[in-house]
Amino acid sequence: MEDHNENSSNSIEKNLSGSEDAGLELEQEDAKPNMKGWYAAQQGGRPSSKGESAKRWRDEETLELIRLWQENEILYNNKHAMYYSKEEREKTVRDIQGILADKNIHATFEQIWDKLTNLKCYYGSQKREIEHKRSREFKDYESPWKFYSYLGFLDDHLIARKKRDAYVNSHEYKTKGPKRPKFIDECSLYDIKNASPSMVQVYTSPEQPQPNGPGYWHDQPPSMATAITSTTSNVTTTTTSPSDLSKSEDTTFCELMCKMLNQIPESEEKALLKIELQQRVIACRYKS
Repeated sequence: MEDHNENSSNSIEKNLSGSEDAGLELEQEDAKPNMKGWYAAQQGGRPSSKGESAKRWRDEETLELIRLWQENEILYNNKHAMYYSKEEREKTVRDIQGILADKNIHATFEQIWDKLTNLKCYYGSQKREIEHKRSREFKDYESPWKFYSYLGFLDDHLIARKKRDAYVNSHEYKTKGPKRPKFIDECSLYDIKNASPSMVQVYTSPEQPQPNGPGYWHDQPPSMATAITSTTSNVTTTTTSPSDLSKSEDTTFCELMCKMLNQIPESEEKALLKIELQQRVIACRYKS
Protein backbone atom coordinates (compact mmCIF):
# COMPACT_ATOMS: atom_id res chain seq x y z
CA MET A 1 0.00 0.00 0.00
CA GLU A 2 2.85 2.34 0.86
CA ASP A 3 4.58 1.48 -2.46
CA HIS A 4 1.40 2.37 -4.32
CA ASN A 5 1.22 5.77 -2.60
CA GLU A 6 4.87 6.49 -3.40
CA ASN A 7 4.37 5.65 -7.08
CA SER A 8 1.29 7.87 -7.23
CA SER A 9 3.13 10.81 -5.67
CA ASN A 10 6.08 10.36 -8.06
CA SER A 11 3.80 10.38 -11.11
CA ILE A 12 2.03 13.52 -9.87
CA GLU A 13 5.36 15.30 -9.34
CA LYS A 14 6.51 14.26 -12.83
CA ASN A 15 3.31 15.60 -14.44
CA LEU A 16 3.63 18.87 -12.55
CA SER A 17 7.25 19.33 -13.60
CA GLY A 18 6.35 18.51 -17.21
CA SER A 19 3.58 21.08 -17.27
CA GLU A 20 5.93 23.70 -15.80
CA ASP A 21 8.50 22.99 -18.52
CA ALA A 22 5.82 23.28 -21.21
CA GLY A 23 4.67 26.60 -19.79
CA LEU A 24 8.26 27.86 -19.77
CA GLU A 25 8.70 26.86 -23.42
CA LEU A 26 5.50 28.70 -24.38
CA GLU A 27 6.69 31.83 -22.58
CA GLN A 28 10.04 31.66 -24.37
CA GLU A 29 8.27 31.17 -27.72
CA ASP A 30 6.10 34.23 -27.09
CA ALA A 31 9.15 36.26 -26.12
CA LYS A 32 10.84 35.68 -29.52
CA PRO A 33 10.96 38.82 -31.69
CA ASN A 34 9.43 39.03 -35.16
CA MET A 35 12.36 37.79 -37.22
CA LYS A 36 10.72 38.30 -40.63
CA GLY A 37 11.06 42.08 -40.63
CA TRP A 38 14.53 41.90 -39.12
CA TYR A 39 15.69 39.41 -41.75
CA ALA A 40 14.33 41.56 -44.59
CA ALA A 41 16.17 44.57 -43.21
CA GLN A 42 19.47 42.68 -43.23
CA GLN A 43 19.19 41.59 -46.85
CA GLY A 44 21.69 43.01 -49.30
CA GLY A 45 19.37 42.35 -52.23
CA ARG A 46 18.00 39.40 -54.15
CA PRO A 47 20.06 36.23 -53.46
CA SER A 48 22.57 35.62 -56.22
CA SER A 49 22.29 32.58 -58.47
CA LYS A 50 26.06 32.42 -59.01
CA GLY A 51 26.69 30.21 -55.99
CA GLU A 52 30.23 30.19 -54.66
CA SER A 53 31.45 32.60 -57.36
CA ALA A 54 29.23 35.37 -55.95
CA LYS A 55 30.89 38.08 -53.88
CA ARG A 56 29.81 38.76 -50.32
CA TRP A 57 29.29 42.53 -50.36
CA ARG A 58 29.68 44.51 -47.15
CA ASP A 59 27.26 47.35 -46.47
CA GLU A 60 29.82 50.09 -47.09
CA GLU A 61 30.85 48.42 -50.36
CA THR A 62 27.23 48.23 -51.52
CA LEU A 63 26.65 51.90 -50.71
CA GLU A 64 29.73 52.92 -52.68
CA LEU A 65 28.57 50.83 -55.65
CA ILE A 66 25.11 52.44 -55.49
CA ARG A 67 26.70 55.91 -55.45
CA LEU A 68 28.74 55.15 -58.58
CA TRP A 69 25.70 53.57 -60.20
CA GLN A 70 23.64 56.72 -59.67
CA GLU A 71 26.36 58.86 -61.27
CA ASN A 72 26.27 56.81 -64.50
CA GLU A 73 22.81 57.10 -66.06
CA ILE A 74 23.82 54.91 -68.99
CA LEU A 75 23.38 51.90 -66.69
CA TYR A 76 19.75 52.55 -65.70
CA ASN A 77 18.21 55.34 -67.81
CA ASN A 78 16.67 53.70 -70.89
CA LYS A 79 16.32 57.14 -72.51
CA HIS A 80 20.07 57.73 -72.39
CA ALA A 81 21.62 58.17 -75.84
CA MET A 82 24.04 55.25 -75.33
CA TYR A 83 21.82 53.01 -73.21
CA TYR A 84 21.49 50.41 -75.98
CA SER A 85 25.22 50.36 -76.74
CA LYS A 86 26.60 47.20 -75.20
CA GLU A 87 30.20 48.38 -75.54
CA GLU A 88 29.58 51.69 -73.75
CA ARG A 89 27.70 50.02 -70.91
CA GLU A 90 30.46 47.46 -70.43
CA LYS A 91 33.07 50.22 -70.52
CA THR A 92 31.19 52.09 -67.79
CA VAL A 93 31.12 49.00 -65.58
CA ARG A 94 34.88 48.54 -66.16
CA ASP A 95 35.43 52.13 -65.05
CA ILE A 96 33.39 51.50 -61.90
CA GLN A 97 35.44 48.36 -61.29
CA GLY A 98 38.63 50.43 -61.41
CA ILE A 99 37.26 53.07 -59.01
CA LEU A 100 36.22 50.37 -56.56
CA ALA A 101 39.66 48.75 -56.79
CA ASP A 102 41.28 52.09 -55.90
CA LYS A 103 39.17 52.08 -52.75
CA ASN A 104 40.24 48.53 -51.90
CA ILE A 105 36.91 47.04 -53.02
CA HIS A 106 37.79 44.15 -55.30
CA ALA A 107 35.14 42.57 -57.53
CA THR A 108 35.07 41.10 -61.01
CA PHE A 109 33.04 42.51 -63.90
CA GLU A 110 30.49 39.71 -63.56
CA GLN A 111 30.15 40.23 -59.80
CA ILE A 112 29.48 43.96 -60.23
CA TRP A 113 26.96 43.39 -63.01
CA ASP A 114 25.25 40.65 -61.00
CA LYS A 115 25.04 42.92 -57.96
CA LEU A 116 23.49 45.77 -59.96
CA THR A 117 20.90 43.40 -61.41
CA ASN A 118 20.05 41.97 -58.00
CA LEU A 119 19.68 45.42 -56.44
CA LYS A 120 17.38 46.59 -59.23
CA CYS A 121 15.18 43.49 -59.09
CA TYR A 122 14.94 43.49 -55.30
CA TYR A 123 14.14 47.22 -55.27
CA GLY A 124 11.34 46.62 -57.76
CA SER A 125 9.89 43.82 -55.63
CA GLN A 126 10.03 46.01 -52.51
CA LYS A 127 8.30 48.83 -54.36
CA ARG A 128 5.48 46.52 -55.44
CA GLU A 129 5.22 45.23 -51.87
CA ILE A 130 4.83 48.79 -50.57
CA GLU A 131 2.11 49.55 -53.13
CA HIS A 132 0.29 46.34 -52.21
CA LYS A 133 0.44 47.03 -48.46
CA ARG A 134 -0.63 50.65 -48.77
CA SER A 135 -3.54 49.75 -51.03
CA ARG A 136 -4.93 47.57 -48.26
CA GLU A 137 -4.77 48.75 -44.67
CA PHE A 138 -1.15 49.66 -44.00
CA LYS A 139 -1.17 53.26 -45.22
CA ASP A 140 2.15 54.13 -43.56
CA TYR A 141 4.00 50.95 -44.53
CA GLU A 142 7.68 51.41 -45.34
CA SER A 143 10.18 48.92 -46.68
CA PRO A 144 12.40 47.40 -43.96
CA TRP A 145 15.21 46.92 -46.50
CA LYS A 146 18.18 49.04 -45.49
CA PHE A 147 19.16 50.01 -49.08
CA TYR A 148 15.66 50.95 -50.26
CA SER A 149 15.99 54.69 -49.63
CA TYR A 150 19.28 54.86 -51.58
CA LEU A 151 17.78 53.52 -54.83
CA GLY A 152 15.08 56.13 -55.39
CA PHE A 153 16.83 57.26 -58.59
CA LEU A 154 15.51 54.09 -60.28
CA ASP A 155 11.84 55.07 -59.85
CA ASP A 156 11.40 56.74 -63.24
CA HIS A 157 13.18 53.94 -65.09
CA LEU A 158 11.47 50.81 -63.78
CA ILE A 159 9.13 49.05 -66.21
CA ALA A 160 5.86 48.33 -64.43
CA ARG A 161 4.58 44.79 -64.61
CA LYS A 162 1.23 44.09 -66.21
CA LYS A 163 -1.67 43.76 -63.80
CA ARG A 164 -3.71 40.59 -63.83
CA ASP A 165 -6.75 42.43 -65.19
CA ALA A 166 -4.73 43.17 -68.36
CA TYR A 167 -4.47 39.47 -69.20
CA VAL A 168 -6.57 37.82 -71.86
CA ASN A 169 -9.57 36.19 -70.14
CA SER A 170 -8.39 37.44 -66.76
CA HIS A 171 -11.55 36.10 -65.09
CA GLU A 172 -10.58 32.57 -66.16
CA TYR A 173 -6.99 33.06 -65.03
CA LYS A 174 -8.18 33.84 -61.50
CA THR A 175 -9.82 30.43 -61.30
CA LYS A 176 -8.45 27.85 -63.69
CA GLY A 177 -6.67 29.84 -66.39
CA PRO A 178 -3.23 29.06 -67.84
CA LYS A 179 -0.17 29.41 -65.68
CA ARG A 180 1.39 31.92 -68.05
CA PRO A 181 -1.40 33.98 -69.67
CA LYS A 182 -0.70 36.11 -72.71
CA PHE A 183 -0.93 39.90 -72.67
CA ILE A 184 -3.49 41.60 -74.84
CA ASP A 185 -0.91 43.75 -76.60
CA GLU A 186 1.76 41.07 -76.87
CA CYS A 187 2.79 39.68 -80.24
CA SER A 188 2.18 35.93 -80.07
CA LEU A 189 4.78 33.41 -81.13
CA TYR A 190 2.37 32.10 -83.75
CA ASP A 191 2.17 35.52 -85.42
CA ILE A 192 5.97 35.79 -85.51
CA LYS A 193 6.48 32.34 -87.02
CA ASN A 194 3.67 32.81 -89.52
CA ALA A 195 4.31 36.42 -90.50
CA SER A 196 2.69 37.30 -93.81
CA PRO A 197 3.11 40.27 -96.16
CA SER A 198 -0.42 41.36 -95.25
CA MET A 199 0.93 42.47 -91.86
CA VAL A 200 2.79 45.35 -93.50
CA GLN A 201 2.46 47.51 -96.59
CA VAL A 202 4.63 45.75 -99.16
CA TYR A 203 6.97 47.97 -101.16
CA THR A 204 5.90 48.36 -104.80
CA SER A 205 7.55 50.34 -107.56
CA PRO A 206 5.58 53.14 -109.26
CA GLU A 207 3.21 51.89 -111.95
CA GLN A 208 4.20 52.40 -115.56
CA PRO A 209 1.54 53.13 -118.22
CA GLN A 210 0.69 50.04 -120.23
CA PRO A 211 0.51 50.01 -124.05
CA ASN A 212 -2.94 50.88 -125.38
CA GLY A 213 -3.82 52.05 -121.90
CA PRO A 214 -4.95 55.53 -120.87
CA GLY A 215 -2.15 58.05 -121.11
CA TYR A 216 0.22 55.83 -123.11
CA TRP A 217 -0.42 57.51 -126.48
CA HIS A 218 -0.72 61.27 -126.35
CA ASP A 219 -2.78 61.31 -129.56
CA GLN A 220 -4.73 58.79 -131.56
CA PRO A 221 -2.87 55.48 -132.15
CA PRO A 222 -0.76 55.92 -135.31
CA SER A 223 -0.73 53.59 -138.26
CA MET A 224 1.15 50.27 -138.00
CA ALA A 225 4.21 51.50 -139.95
CA THR A 226 4.47 54.70 -137.96
CA ALA A 227 3.96 52.77 -134.73
CA ILE A 228 6.81 50.39 -135.54
CA THR A 229 9.14 53.28 -136.43
CA SER A 230 8.23 55.36 -133.40
CA THR A 231 8.43 52.51 -130.92
CA THR A 232 11.78 51.24 -132.18
CA SER A 233 13.29 54.72 -132.09
CA ASN A 234 12.08 55.42 -128.56
CA VAL A 235 12.91 52.06 -127.01
CA THR A 236 15.27 52.38 -124.04
CA THR A 237 16.92 49.49 -122.31
CA THR A 238 16.07 49.37 -118.61
CA THR A 239 18.16 47.16 -116.39
CA THR A 240 17.48 46.39 -112.77
CA SER A 241 20.60 46.03 -110.69
CA PRO A 242 20.79 43.48 -107.86
CA SER A 243 21.12 46.34 -105.39
CA ASP A 244 17.64 47.60 -106.35
CA LEU A 245 16.14 44.16 -105.77
CA SER A 246 17.91 43.73 -102.45
CA LYS A 247 16.81 47.20 -101.41
CA SER A 248 13.20 46.27 -102.01
CA GLU A 249 13.55 43.04 -100.01
CA ASP A 250 15.44 44.78 -97.19
CA THR A 251 12.80 47.49 -96.98
CA THR A 252 10.04 44.91 -96.72
CA PHE A 253 11.96 42.97 -94.09
CA CYS A 254 12.67 46.09 -92.01
CA GLU A 255 9.03 47.13 -92.09
CA LEU A 256 8.02 43.64 -90.99
CA MET A 257 10.55 43.68 -88.11
CA CYS A 258 9.37 47.13 -86.99
CA LYS A 259 5.79 45.89 -87.00
CA MET A 260 6.67 42.92 -84.79
CA LEU A 261 8.86 44.98 -82.44
CA ASN A 262 6.03 47.45 -81.90
CA GLN A 263 3.80 44.57 -80.81
CA ILE A 264 6.23 43.51 -78.05
CA PRO A 265 5.73 45.33 -74.72
CA GLU A 266 8.59 47.42 -73.39
CA SER A 267 10.80 45.27 -71.17
CA GLU A 268 14.40 44.51 -70.34
CA GLU A 269 14.26 41.54 -72.70
CA LYS A 270 13.14 43.78 -75.57
CA ALA A 271 16.01 46.19 -74.86
CA LEU A 272 18.53 43.34 -74.97
CA LEU A 273 16.97 42.14 -78.23
CA LYS A 274 17.54 45.56 -79.81
CA ILE A 275 21.16 45.56 -78.67
CA GLU A 276 21.76 42.09 -80.11
CA LEU A 277 20.17 42.98 -83.46
CA GLN A 278 22.26 46.14 -83.67
CA GLN A 279 25.47 44.25 -82.93
CA ARG A 280 24.75 41.61 -85.58
CA VAL A 281 23.98 44.21 -88.24
CA ILE A 282 27.20 46.11 -87.48
CA ALA A 283 29.24 42.90 -87.54
CA CYS A 284 27.84 41.87 -90.94
CA ARG A 285 28.36 45.36 -92.34
CA TYR A 286 32.06 45.57 -91.53
CA LYS A 287 32.65 41.91 -92.37
CA SER A 288 31.51 42.47 -95.94
